[in-house]
Amino acid sequence: MNKKNQSLKEIFNNALINFKKKDYKNAELLCYKIISIDPNNYDSKFLLATIFAIKQNYKKANEFMLQAVEIQPTNKSALNNLATTYKELGNIEKAIDIYKKVLEIDPKHINANYNLGLAYHKIRELKNAKKYLKKAVEIQNNYAMAFFSLANVLVDLKEHKEALSSYLRCIEINPTIVGAHNNLGLMY
Repeated sequence: MNKKNQSLKEIFNNALINFKKKDYKNAELLCYKIISIDPNNYDSKFLLATIFAIKQNYKKANEFMLQAVEIQPTNKSALNNLATTYKELGNIEKAIDIYKKVLEIDPKHINANYNLGLAYHKIRELKNAKKYLKKAVEIQNNYAMAFFSLANVLVDLKEHKEALSSYLRCIEINPTIVGAHNNLGLMY
């Protein structure tokens, strides 16, 4: 490894340390430093996008995640996160297209299935929402929020028996999800 790459790796490791400490400002500055040296540094662009998403600046998150995807166009995490930035920006159709692209690469990608279900629910395509949320809970049967979201879709579909079962499973996995308790109470 040449000195430049070793130095960039050290800088990025410091950015990660700052990120893990929730010192996003310094992590961000270190990522910008790396990009000034290596404009196609995937890891720095991905981390910057993540930082901006945490700060709920989805426009900047989208900008950097697009750049990360340009560098690694088949990276499932980058594509999934890019789709999520589009969803947060209100471009649900674009988000759906990208989540589907992730699932073409990896049909069992838990986050893409879950997020695709949420996106379909948002635009009231309830059968599709149910399909992808069911797949998410099949892939990971202890995913409390997926059971909660599935139950919400099932209520909208008037499939109350299944909804009841999903709320109960959600609460069994994570009793602190207040919405599940509230929605379960509303069913009675």
